[in-house]
Amino acid sequence: RYAANAALIALVYAKKIDDSDPSSASTYRTWAKGQIDYMLGDGGRSYVIGFGSNFPRRPHHAASTCACTGCCDWDTYNADADNCQTLTGALVGGPGSNDDYDDDRTNYYSNEVATDYNAAFQSAIASLELKYGTGTYSNSDAEKVCSSTPMCDGNQMYNYFGEGWPTCNFWTGSNIAWVSIVGIIVLLSMTAGPWYCVRVWRQRQAGGEEPVDGDKTLNPVASGGL
Repeated sequence: RYAANAALIALVYAKKIDDSDPSSASTYRTWAKGQIDYMLGDGGRSYVIGFGSNFPRRPHHAASTCACTGCCDWDTYNADADNCQTLTGALVGGPGSNDDYDDDRTNYYSNEVATDYNAAFQSAIASLELKYGTGTYSNSDAEKVCSSTPMCDGNQMYNYFGEGWPTCNFWTGSNIAWVSIVGIIVLLSMTAGPWYCVRVWRQRQAGGEEPVDGDKTLNPVASGGL
């Protein structure tokens, strides 16, 4: 996952020494291109979603994991099915030191999509395009992620979950009522607490004693205020 960052640094340095040391610049650029080519599938597997014929189908990415229809919840996340939303162009974490890779949604190390290396990857691609590109692009070998997964087709997904569409069961009437009650209690606590502290502080500032239960100073009825 850090190879993209290293490739970008090599490309930036190659550009810097292009005129003064073209041979070294070419060496740096060739090395960087090899790193990017590997990410794009030269090793037999692409680590860029949507590119090539063997790319990651289950990236560790919330929006990509959500089903195309129905509810987006943990049942969707834990389902043994490819992601429905195609995160085209995103680089996943990639393989381990022994080229071991498992297309597993729960493995954030190998399948997470993060900006710290995707930014460098996209920048390196731009640099290589400027140097070697023709301005045209074709990826006829790319496959559609949703072509054979129950997460993407409505009828297949319905059958996959067995009892029908997945639903977000938390926001039912009873749960909404409990959430409202708890919210009101919290709000009252946040309001009454500071109010009582201020009254105690004012009482002490005035030279009086700390109010106790039934203190007339805090009871307008007992003090004759009403």
